Amino acid sequence: MFLMGTIEKGIKKEITDKDRQKEIKSIISDYKERVKNYKKIRKIQKKELAALYDSKKSSSDNFSSLYEEMILTLQDLQMETIDSRIQSLEMITDEEWKNMVKMEKDRLTKAETKASKSKKKDKEPKPFSNLQEVIQSLNLDAQNEQESLQQLEKVKKSYDDLVHTVQDSRNKFSQIIRDRNSTRTELESVANWNNQIKKDAYFNLVDLHKKLSENVTDENWAKVAKEFGKIIK
Repeated sequence: MFLMGTIEKGIKKEITDKDRQKEIKSIISDYKERVKNYKKIRKIQKKELAALYDSKKSSSDNFSSLYEEMILTLQDLQMETIDSRIQSLEMITDEEWKNMVKMEKDRLTKAETKASKSKKKDKEPKPFSNLQEVIQSLNLDAQNEQESLQQLEKVKKSYDDLVHTVQDSRNKFSQIIRDRNSTRTELESVANWNNQIKKDAYFNLVDLHKKLSENVTDENWAKVAKEFGKIIK
């Protein structure tokens, strides 16, 4: 999100000074280690989240408590990423950064051109269509089925927003992300926007879990839990 990959790729190509190369590489190395640690913690948190969705008895408080842990972990990484970016850019000249950004723009243009030529069409993610079929097979009363399907539509919408977050962030915040003089506050605004979209998706799915757990029998819960597991995978 903050072009750390662009900095890493541009070090050898754009920076000829060996001392500066070494210092920036050290910053990148520390950053990548923090990302590695984040992924380990995130893996544990995803297992805890899967366990919550697997249980019919999980409460909104259970989900909220885990969300607070997850968002704090993510925010820590985001702040560390911003620190690494600022430290790296202090050792990169305007011209070097301009060339790195151009390199990234060229990469994105090629990727977008390739994607536009792809014959694959956007399809609804299978877990959502599967869950819809399961809901319709549960013999809920008409009102509860309708409300459950309406909540599922909200989930689909928020997850679609989440999928497009990266592209949207490029468009909405491209000037901030590509400006080497962007302030910490400006960079944090990008992270906060990203986090809000993730929060919406998280709690829309939690609301669907709550709705279904109140109306689905214990015998049928395994079918629902299976599809929740596919969605959060």
